[in-house]
Amino acid sequence: KIYGFNLPVFVLCKELDIPYEYVPVKMKEGEHKSEQFLANMHPFGQIPVMIVRLSLHFSFSRCLLGI
Repeated sequence: KIYGFNLPVFVLCKELDIPYEYVPVKMKEGEHKSEQFLANMHPFGQIPVMIVRLSLHFSFSRCLLGI
């Protein structure tokens, strides 16, 4: 699952044929700063966040792209 929109990450997944599920984050409503998001996804409320499995989360597009 990829939380939040980030075009380079989506392009990479498409090019490498990596299946993913896009989960929109309502930034205007402050969803990325909610207690649940901060506790479970990213402690600073930044996106994108990619969850590979329950115990493995990646954030920041450069990390996801391997730059």
